[in-house]
Amino acid sequence: MKSDIGHLWIFFPILFLIVISSLGTVVVRIARRRGGKREFLFVGIALFLYILTGFSGKIHPYLHMPLSNLAEIMILYNAYYFWKLRDIPSSWMHVIALLAIVSDFSLHLILRPLLKS
Repeated sequence: MKSDIGHLWIFFPILFLIVISSLGTVVVRIARRRGGKREFLFVGIALFLYILTGFSGKIHPYLHMPLSNLAEIMILYNAYYFWKLRDIPSSWMHVIALLAIVSDFSLHLILRPLLKS
């Protein structure tokens, strides 16, 4: 059964890149419209936490989940924050990032039992 699901692992880096590119797009949008330091700080923290989450699984597996939760909370807050600023496209980019994170989590839940069988 393990060999049947080996091809599904390619989705994890793809989902990681979707999150990074979504948040990177928001950074570019903020820079182009000469946004404030607060917007850069909020998106920068979310981006940093998510990149740290991606690499923390290899370094310290028990650090992966709390970092992921912090990144998700920050991205969710940013979606709300940009919505209140009436920057709807940036808010939607954060929602896309959250959907990619949820897809990543769901894929973990689907593949983990299959690996044990």
